[in-house]
Amino acid sequence: MESSSSKDPARLDTKYREVTHRIMVGDICRYRGPKGTMNVTCWGRDLKVLSINDQVATVTTEKWLHPHEIEIRHLRKVN
Repeated sequence: MESSSSKDPARLDTKYREVTHRIMVGDICRYRGPKGTMNVTCWGRDLKVLSINDQVATVTTEKWLHPHEIEIRHLRKVN
């Protein structure tokens, strides 16, 4: 049984801020978002953060020709 606080959107936002506030330009991250196209594209890759605009990070990896934009809440820092 879930507590009512686990469904509170403000609580979820705080959780994401705690995890993502440390991600900065130049960091190496891994994608930890929902399953789908981006999950397949990023699976097992070290993603380098090129820029951050609001809550969206522009990331790249050495095998990609073009960078991708990913919500910062879906990234986890590995270094």
